[in-house]
Amino acid sequence: MKKTCLFIVLCLVLQSLFANQLSTFVNQFKASGFVNDYANLLSEDKVEALEAKIAGINDSTSIQFAILTLQSLEDYTAKEVAEEVANFWGVGQKELNNGILILASVRERAIHIALGEGTDDYVTNEYIKTLIKQVVKPAFKKGKYARGINDAIEKIYMQLSGTNLDSRVIEQKRNYYWLAGILGILIITAMLFWLIKRK
Repeated sequence: MKKTCLFIVLCLVLQSLFANQLSTFVNQFKASGFVNDYANLLSEDKVEALEAKIAGINDSTSIQFAILTLQSLEDYTAKEVAEEVANFWGVGQKELNNGILILASVRERAIHIALGEGTDDYVTNEYIKTLIKQVVKPAFKKGKYARGINDAIEKIYMQLSGTNLDSRVIEQKRNYYWLAGILGILIITAMLFWLIKRK
């Protein structure tokens, strides 16, 4: 029993140390916009184009993308770093959990797309794996980093546009409920007038 307790305590301590080390590694990467090219893979005009695309999507739908390129992941996996960065930066709307972070690391040649939990109903892990394999990696191998990132953004956005993560859809639903409420009040009022008139 004592050995089991000691093992559990040791695991918790190691987990806490790992989490702190990962946070320390991630905290050095500050977000200065939607596109943060720490690996210097993108030219200035490409960064501006991607920033404009992401800003347009964010402003019209509230779906938010963020990009991070690194020279190295150190001793961490792309998944660990991407998820930690997404939380650290607060990508997406908190109430909708609709953020997407695209991470690329040069040394490991690793690419990972971290999705907010709100996207699970619309974008599967299999879809992301196929997207990285068939779209992003081929572009990266040709040195077309901006194209790979841009195409990933567009294809994921196509999956999410018009869903419950899209603020335009939410607003339309609100307008529908508001109109339905007004119509209900008018119907009830008309019925009351009719009943009063009959009496």
